Amino acid sequence: MQPMQRLARQRAMSNVDNDSRPSSAHLRPPRRSTPTCVAPEPTPVRGAPGSRRTGLGKIAVAALGIVMLAWAAPASADPTAGHDAKVKTQIPPMLCEIGSDDDTPGVGPNVVCQGSFAQTPPDNDQAVVTAAGQFSYRTANIGVGYDHPPFDTVLPGQTGHIQGWTVEAVGDGVRFTHDDTGHGMFIGGDTTVNPF
Repeated sequence: MQPMQRLARQRAMSNVDNDSRPSSAHLRPPRRSTPTCVAPEPTPVRGAPGSRRTGLGKIAVAALGIVMLAWAAPASADPTAGHDAKVKTQIPPMLCEIGSDDDTPGVGPNVVCQGSFAQTPPDNDQAVVTAAGQFSYRTANIGVGYDHPPFDTVLPGQTGHIQGWTVEAVGDGVRFTHDDTGHGMFIGGDTTVNPF
């Protein structure tokens, strides 16, 4: 074999990959490892990383997102009978259970708040109001002895809609109003309860 033929054969053998290309592969140009054209650098979007305006705009968008998430209906909020959502109130500090309906026939949607109330004997630790306007105090315990995500806290100035109820935290207490009937209760910061 002459030196030129040997060189051509070596080149042909070195161009053949292990991907079982046909033997005519040595006639094709070799593959390039880099692209033949390069995309231009993208123009930074205002507010995106690397852009000049990031501070206040990002903070405003993040704050809006947090507020929306805080008052979105909890994932466990299910409007079928026997389902409820629990929230904490800051003024006065207590735990409330907001139900779309009660398993007990005839009770219907209701709100139960557990705390110490000014107008009741010390052994009654729950204020209960139904969507029909029935109000009572009782001795019971809101069950929380199961794995659950942290309960949302209603802060003064916030208004939310949960299980068919509007929850308004005002400076001096919290108001629960059923969206369809308008009945509910207001619990003041001094723990007085006013059903309506």
